[in-house]
Amino acid sequence: MLKVDGRNIDCVESGEGPALLFLPGSYSTTAAWRQVQRHMNSGCRVVTSSLCGYGGTTDTRTKQDFDIPHEVQLVQALARHIDQPVHLVGHSFGATVALAAALSRTVEIASLTLFEANPMALIQAHGDGWLYEETLGMSRAFEAAVHAGEVRCPRPRH
Repeated sequence: MLKVDGRNIDCVESGEGPALLFLPGSYSTTAAWRQVQRHMNSGCRVVTSSLCGYGGTTDTRTKQDFDIPHEVQLVQALARHIDQPVHLVGHSFGATVALAAALSRTVEIASLTLFEANPMALIQAHGDGWLYEETLGMSRAFEAAVHAGEVRCPRPRH
């Protein structure tokens, strides 16, 4: 457990080396990543956390202000604690939070891995038109492949 600016942040750490920061989806805790971590090679520092209001993490959101900056502040605090560029990994809402942290350009990120994120509105809101168009194009290509009966995923355009 970390204590940052008077708030608790649920944080479990193990290992040494390059830092991987795992963010779970909604309603989940650090336990969401246990099975993944069991299959990882040593040689890295693994940090997991719970999002605002889950596990032991203090909820800073209110009914009037529940926007994503609260979650980004959590990632910023964890990144300061880690004190090195992070390989940021997120699932579901945790992936959306990871993307928001990356788009904020306030966290030094070595890489970004998102599972089951729904980033379209977030990408569009940040004015990154090229990224929105690329993501939309990838989504449309995948949808077309599914409707065409493709059994393999289409290769992304670069």
